[in-house]
Amino acid sequence: MSSSRYSPGHSLTLFLGCPAAGKGTLLGRLGQDPDLAHAHLYHLSVGDHLRDLRANGTLPASASQDLAQQNLISGATLVALIKTKVSREWRRGARIFLLDGFPRNQEQTDAFLDKVSTLPEALRHSSLTVP
Repeated sequence: MSSSRYSPGHSLTLFLGCPAAGKGTLLGRLGQDPDLAHAHLYHLSVGDHLRDLRANGTLPASASQDLAQQNLISGATLVALIKTKVSREWRRGARIFLLDGFPRNQEQTDAFLDKVSTLPEALRHSSLTVP
């Protein structure tokens, strides 16, 4: 995600919480709320995105192998997949990205922070923890 493609006032928000805490439900509602339509929210369920990629045959082989072995996908691979999806939705008009189900471990977090450190300030400091 190149900083030249994003401008202040746009954000990437991570929703963190235990499984079944209601993150996906909350984000789905926010993403469809007509009062927030002007905000151009995009709810990205990382798990749903990975399942879609696997179903249409575009999930990288290394990620497919990780999933088949019930391992977490490497941070670098997952960040690249998220970056591609966010860039695509950005071109379609989304401006606030609500990421659900990511990161799952410290290695994914580190890979994400490496990439985020090159983004504008507005994209680096947005988060909400769901209990």
